[in-house]
Amino acid sequence: MDPELYEAVITGKTACLSELATSNSTVLLQETTDGDNILHVTAKYNLKKMAEEIIKLPQLVSLVNQKNSKGDTPLHVAARLGSLGTAQILIDCANSWSREIEAGERLIRMVNMKKDTALHDAARNGYC
Repeated sequence: MDPELYEAVITGKTACLSELATSNSTVLLQETTDGDNILHVTAKYNLKKMAEEIIKLPQLVSLVNQKNSKGDTPLHVAARLGSLGTAQILIDCANSWSREIEAGERLIRMVNMKKDTALHDAARNGYC
């Protein structure tokens, strides 16, 4: 992932994010070396407002269901780390755009490589 994009996400610079999107729309689809997309990053840092801004862009809604190299969706990451506000945004997005992001399984039922759902991760880490 481009360092400028990563910095814009973790610092909450939505204007910078918009600039990057305008100059090159595919830049927002980049991943980290772990396969994390920008919604995974918002979940790691509990950046609810940034997640809200990202999912307002129709071309990025599918990122909600995207898995990283460990098979984790952004919801897995949010649940594991207790990013409850971000988790709610992701679930609301999935419910609103279910036809757009459904890939044979609902977001809350998706399992990672360990066969854990986001609920498993939340419970294991004391967030349920």
